[in-house]
Amino acid sequence: MNRRRLIVAGAAGALSIGAGKALWCGNAALMAGHARTVPVVNDPVLPVEADVVIVGGGIMGASAALCLVERGLSVVLCEKGVIGGEASGRAAGWVDSLYADPALADLISRSKVLWGEMDGRVNGKTGYQKSGLTILCKDEDELQAAYEWTDLVAEHPGFDAIVISPDKAGRLTGIEPDKIVGALFQPSDGLVEPRIAASVITEGARQSGLSVHQQCAVRTIELEAGHVSSVVTELGIIKTRQVVLAGGAWSSLFCANLGLKLPQLQAFASSIRIRPKSKGPSISGQYDRVFWRNEASGSYTIGVYNGIAPITREAMYYGIRFIPALRDMWGVIRPVAGPETLRSFKVPTRWSPDDITPFEKTRILQPSFDGSAIFTGFERLQRELPVFEASIIEETWAGVLVTTPDNFPVISPVASVPGLTICSGFFNGFSIAPAVAELVADFVTGKEPMLDVQAYRYERLTA
Repeated sequence: MNRRRLIVAGAAGALSIGAGKALWCGNAALMAGHARTVPVVNDPVLPVEADVVIVGGGIMGASAALCLVERGLSVVLCEKGVIGGEASGRAAGWVDSLYADPALADLISRSKVLWGEMDGRVNGKTGYQKSGLTILCKDEDELQAAYEWTDLVAEHPGFDAIVISPDKAGRLTGIEPDKIVGALFQPSDGLVEPRIAASVITEGARQSGLSVHQQCAVRTIELEAGHVSSVVTELGIIKTRQVVLAGGAWSSLFCANLGLKLPQLQAFASSIRIRPKSKGPSISGQYDRVFWRNEASGSYTIGVYNGIAPITREAMYYGIRFIPALRDMWGVIRPVAGPETLRSFKVPTRWSPDDITPFEKTRILQPSFDGSAIFTGFERLQRELPVFEASIIEETWAGVLVTTPDNFPVISPVASVPGLTICSGFFNGFSIAPAVAELVADFVTGKEPMLDVQAYRYERLTA
């Protein structure tokens, strides 16, 4: 039996189990997409050539574009939908390092510094604020974990986390001190507004020379003597020697058409925006895996660390490689079969430059809203923080998160395709986007990166 038949057989098996309601989830599906972000001006004429073409206009693509134009390069950003229209406009909006893997410490710490400079660089307001963030500990096990993590990162200069008393946590959040045993607090963490950040950064880069083209899918990359020579978009060809792939959940499919493997696992997560009838907590935080983020308008984004991972063709193809990632995130991501399982088998993985691609057929990737976890989590939060009890729900939405088999992103040139740099696989992109952009700019310009990049190499996933 060949690999394709094995995959199809696996799909049939998964769906039969789903029919027995062990794995089936009707909300593991896509719906007609719409953007949450503010619009960005489109440039009218597609350039015939550029130093760099960026594929994808989320927070990573926007940040990379800014760094590259600041270094004096001619840069074109192509987005199949609209800037920030997918995951970047639906994110939690935390710029945080709480419980972060120490291996990511340098990347996160550098990003905190760069977020503090961002508004000045783009001459705009991204919504960033260094507000501090807290995670409330409901029992002794959580408190012990907080102490252990602060000890683990105590020597890192970019981390300043401390464990605080129930009384201090109560003053910060409004929770009754007798409901918790303490809290983890990091003053240097902060917030950014996902609905405007990618747009403001893109517009800032545009004012510095970036050429922005939305509703302009990049179909493929063309090579000459083995090196990137151009990109083929639905609107025409751009000659270039450097391409940055920042396609988020679409990066794997883009790579597949090039004959490259990029294992990424997708997860769908739902959120709500609420407005309390009285003033809520002045600091953003988390309790029992439910988080809230203060918005400048007085509303709060509410999310829960619980998502569903559709069993797609890609997930089956890479199969066992994702077991470590799922084990690390067990209880946070739950594999399910659903409508997206069926749809994934209809999506082509190869096409010619003249074909209409999957990127043009789905301009904005938007999962169906699944209220089961988020409303249950919000009810828990309301019991502990009564200020949220009388709240108006202003908006509901869902977004797609991605991760790799080792839960580390790919920030790397591709040795087999000189001129191609991949920037993808981010589970929490806002916390590291500005520093990632610096690394991408280093790779493109041939500069020695200021941070250790071994953990992010593309080839580690293909060995």
